Amino acid sequence: MFRARLPGLAFYREPSGPEKLAATRITFPEVIRKHFESAPAEVRADFASGDLHLRFFFGPEGQDQIDSVAVEVRGGVDPAPFLLALCAPDGWVAEEPDGARLDLAAHAVEPSREAGAPGDARARADS
Repeated sequence: MFRARLPGLAFYREPSGPEKLAATRITFPEVIRKHFESAPAEVRADFASGDLHLRFFFGPEGQDQIDSVAVEVRGGVDPAPFLLALCAPDGWVAEEPDGARLDLAAHAVEPSREAGAPGDARARADS
């Protein structure tokens, strides 16, 4: 469903903490090592369109139900048209980190030429 609404969205697995520890030669302080030892692998996805980059955090790998998805927004392009394309069909809402609900329809504008529209050939996932 996400890929249909944001073509070019690339899903990937972020390694678990133990996998990250095994892949490095760094000796971390105990408090940091303990944090990594308990960190599960996570499901993430990246979407890029022109100067806009969205990173989605779906939570731990193997999670049965996803109640929410965090999105990190970077770039100088208004993300509202892309978030609206993702949220509107199912009546999902977007919230700020403080819990304030975003009115995507009020912020939605035609995507800039630099960004392209959701589904436009210029909208690509990062590799």
